[in-house]
Amino acid sequence: MKPPLSYYQSLIDSTTVNIVKNYFNNPRSEILTLVHVKHEADLAKVAQTLSHQDPLDGAGGKIPTELKPLVEKGELKLSYSDPKLTSNDRSNVDSSKIPGQAECSVIYAPPFYVMHTPGLFEWHDQQQSSQNKEARSQSSPSSQQPSQSKSQEQGR
Repeated sequence: MKPPLSYYQSLIDSTTVNIVKNYFNNPRSEILTLVHVKHEADLAKVAQTLSHQDPLDGAGGKIPTELKPLVEKGELKLSYSDPKLTSNDRSNVDSSKIPGQAECSVIYAPPFYVMHTPGLFEWHDQQQSSQNKEARSQSSPSSQQPSQSKSQEQGR
């Protein structure tokens, strides 16, 4: 029988991202995945769902089927300690780029930290959008270096 939601709500701590990252980046840490939730109200529900997962699945970066709709809706993002699990997927967040002084709420649920960092989703989506625009502009013909300007052509 799974503990009630109120149990997981009682586990929520307030801290800074630096504290989480220091623990997450420690090679001896049992935290292998940061699970970012868009809405603070979802912290306990996500932790409760993850508590029923085999820890070895968590070590491999697997997210339970019940949480995949949150990932698809853009309401759940992930940071992995194992670089092999990281991809350019919109759901992946490079934890090193999250401002360390940012306040966050967390639930310690090894091998996960379930966390809510206000503004993270908006910031991450904006970063992704900027990177996509930059990639498109670099690959479009108009962004390539022009062969010569009109003034150079006229001077010939």
